Amino acid sequence: MLYSKKFFFFLFLLSLTGLLRTELQADAQSHPAAQVVQDHSGEMSVSVSGVQARNGIDGWSHAGMIGLKSTWERRYGLDPSLELRGVYPFPSSDVATEKSVQVGVSFARQVWRFRPYGDFFMGRGKIEYSSSYVYNSTVYVNSSGFLYGPGAGLEYPLFGRFSLKADFQYQHWAVPTVRSGSAWSTAGSAGIVYRFRNAARTDLSR
Repeated sequence: MLYSKKFFFFLFLLSLTGLLRTELQADAQSHPAAQVVQDHSGEMSVSVSGVQARNGIDGWSHAGMIGLKSTWERRYGLDPSLELRGVYPFPSSDVATEKSVQVGVSFARQVWRFRPYGDFFMGRGKIEYSSSYVYNSTVYVNSSGFLYGPGAGLEYPLFGRFSLKADFQYQHWAVPTVRSGSAWSTAGSAGIVYRFRNAARTDLSR
């Protein structure tokens, strides 16, 4: 009896595997993988992320970031976008924290389910010191300046209109509290993206 149960269970699994294989083959024939793309033209999205940055002065800065992105029409297999970002620091005991407003352009490409991208941002930033910061006999509470720099990231769809996002930025900050008058900040972030419409579709013309 035990062997007969195993035999029928094996037949059931074999039949189920064959059925699934048939369905997948039929779907692949009707929707070739090379022709299924995600079209993000005209898409608007918002993202919320947590940021950890090495501020280039002394210590780490922890912050929250909100981004608003508009994607344009695809060109040469790339999705160009314009994005506005706002970064605001969490309370911290570190020497300095960073806040900023930035605008930048990015170019993304669909690679299987991933969307890697490269970008370049510029804007205005402010460094706030947790206590009085003395440099060249001058006491600073905060300092502001222009910032710019390149970056890269990756998005991966979760479900519906939501995606995961990981991002890295390498930025040049103009600051008066270092000898060179500037510092390079490295920032990594991870968060969630919400698209105001689901851009995924089958496009047989590309």
